[in-house]
Amino acid sequence: MDLNETHLSVLDYSIVICLLVLSISIGIYYAYKQRKNNTVQKYLLADRKMNFLAIGMSAFSTTTSPVAFVGVPVEIYLYGTQLAFLVVPQLIAIPFYNHVLMPIYTNLSSCSIYSYYERRYNKILWKFCAASGALDMIIMLSIYVFSASNIFSQVSGVNTWLAAILVTMVCVLYTAVGGMKVVIWTDFLQGTIMIISSVLFIIIGTAHTGGIENVIQTNLEGGRLEVFNFSFDMSQRYTFWTTVFEIGRASCRERV
Repeated sequence: MDLNETHLSVLDYSIVICLLVLSISIGIYYAYKQRKNNTVQKYLLADRKMNFLAIGMSAFSTTTSPVAFVGVPVEIYLYGTQLAFLVVPQLIAIPFYNHVLMPIYTNLSSCSIYSYYERRYNKILWKFCAASGALDMIIMLSIYVFSASNIFSQVSGVNTWLAAILVTMVCVLYTAVGGMKVVIWTDFLQGTIMIISSVLFIIIGTAHTGGIENVIQTNLEGGRLEVFNFSFDMSQRYTFWTTVFEIGRASCRERV
């Protein structure tokens, strides 16, 4: 394998094109299927009848951004495995959200946290929080789209802005024509590809390095297998405290 070769092969381009075409096709299919009996409930909330597996995979792919998917492995490679402890607060926050907060929203038939704010408090707070959330989402999605497009540009040679425009147009198209149900199923498709590719990366990478024993030994020699660093030294990039209470808190906020 030539590590200096960064451009995609014909097979790689074929996979990318097939993914984009399939995403658009899902949107067109549901738009045609629901053309006679489509309602606001079906368009915005998928009629509240989606499969739990599809919703779970959609939530996974939505909260796993290109920044995290590419950036976290790089961070662990450069600075060690201490970052893995960010899952600790998620093990507490996510069950709390699912079993305490989510039933409240479900019983109230609220389609978002903002509609709950309107009912619980007033329209002023609702509008302020909704505007703040929209601004946050615009900034966040801009970063996500640019980072993904920049990564694609680095390995394909395609202009970053052209890639960003193409991806954005595809996402807007299938969302606009199909609604929430299409978003969930395309997220399911993308999440499935992310999981399969991650498993393949692990298997192929482990095989190229000579097996799991060599992987562990190389990481031990490089000082990357760092566990339970309870240091209070604020100059260190990652410790147990900063990972759990700061990075983990931010990660929980994003997922919840």
